[in-house]
Amino acid sequence: PDAPKADIEEYTRDMLHCFPFLRDFPWLFLSALTGRRASRCLDLAANVHAAATQRISTSELNRWVEGVTQRVDPSAGGKEVRLLYLTQVETAPPTFLVFCNRPDLVSNAYRRYVENELRKSFEFGGTPVRLVWRSTRSRQARKLGE
Repeated sequence: PDAPKADIEEYTRDMLHCFPFLRDFPWLFLSALTGRRASRCLDLAANVHAAATQRISTSELNRWVEGVTQRVDPSAGGKEVRLLYLTQVETAPPTFLVFCNRPDLVSNAYRRYVENELRKSFEFGGTPVRLVWRSTRSRQARKLGE
């Protein structure tokens, strides 16, 4: 017999409490004893693989970043922070370069916001998403402290 739905929900809640990073990954409860739901494993793995290997065009990412920054402003401490553009540089796992004028001022909370919005908008469930924040200022300007 199946475990009561309430037990599964409580187990899921406990697991997410202990391992909050698992919230972005699909869960599948199956029975090793009866094999129930085991066939769904391959379908789920195929979906995760598709998410991990998808490529998003730079133009689509740039349209997306405009909406994200309009909803929540990245500026911090009275200093203007502008996210200028994103580009995907890798798949499996999806890796994005985020170019902005002052990556050093972007809070961890805002970085998580961008990652979560990226996951939600482009359905990156089940795969890590990497964001690499880069400055658009020239090396010479950075050396001079401008």
